[in-house]
Amino acid sequence: MPITDGEIRRGVVETLYMRAKDNPENPSLTKAELQEALKVADDALDASLSKLVDRGLVLVEAETWESYILSEQGLKALGACELSYCPHL
Repeated sequence: MPITDGEIRRGVVETLYMRAKDNPENPSLTKAELQEALKVADDALDASLSKLVDRGLVLVEAETWESYILSEQGLKALGACELSYCPHL
């Protein structure tokens, strides 16, 4: 069964959350690192990242423009989600 856009978005948010939790001094991940962690196609990840950035749930690091970080709004959305469904992502 193919992974849905919502599942990819949730995976991105969860992966960025775990990175921030495990490595608070360097909480960002590159697109390549996210793609490797989630095992998704490049175009599907691009669409999901774009939507998450547009919604303010994920931020693009201004220093490199290549790394992504979970925003405070993204953290709140993740906390409001149930395990199997998240309308906020």
